[in-house]
Amino acid sequence: MTMDWPGPEVLWARIAVNEALSAVAFDGSGDLADSLDGVRDGRISSEDGAGNWFTLIRYPDSQAILFGHDEDSSFWQQAYDPRADAPPWVQAADLATDHARINHDSEVTFVRWWDGSRWNWSEIAGEDGAVSALRNTADPVRYGGEIDVLADEAGWIPDDLDEDPDETVTDSDHLEALCAAADRGALTGEFFEFLDADQPAVIEYLTAAGIVG
Repeated sequence: MTMDWPGPEVLWARIAVNEALSAVAFDGSGDLADSLDGVRDGRISSEDGAGNWFTLIRYPDSQAILFGHDEDSSFWQQAYDPRADAPPWVQAADLATDHARINHDSEVTFVRWWDGSRWNWSEIAGEDGAVSALRNTADPVRYGGEIDVLADEAGWIPDDLDEDPDETVTDSDHLEALCAAADRGALTGEFFEFLDADQPAVIEYLTAAGIVG
């Protein structure tokens, strides 16, 4: 099992941007209001529309917990404790999530915890679904591709060189700059001007998430 993942600050920013753009693309930016309380409480969640999800909790002391449910887990619907080897602060954490599209009865198949320098997990003989669940968030190339897909779905970004003012295409340079700024903690509202009427709701969400100042 490989865990070459970025730290919780980068993961948090990537999840927030993905959630914001996904809401605009598929559900309407008004749905972001349902997630504001969660990000203000230090928890952010993501789901894939197929019943798989994960939640990241950040703590003031640089610690973090990442947990979720993925049907690719070899332990799905089996009795096992993903926190078996976890320290007391992880054992005591409330693994609840507040997301309108997540089935709150689904079992937690994986738990990871950040001790301030690295991700840790309980030693298990099998796949708990974490790698599958985070593959499009932890890997920067796959994450960039995910953002490209969202842009293609909605056709948000106008190409200033296009002769047809009603036709829109993906501006890859802008999206790459947006993703890079998110990873550096340097996002600003100007990156989202292409969202037009949806920009205020997206900025409110990302401000609550602490990644747009």
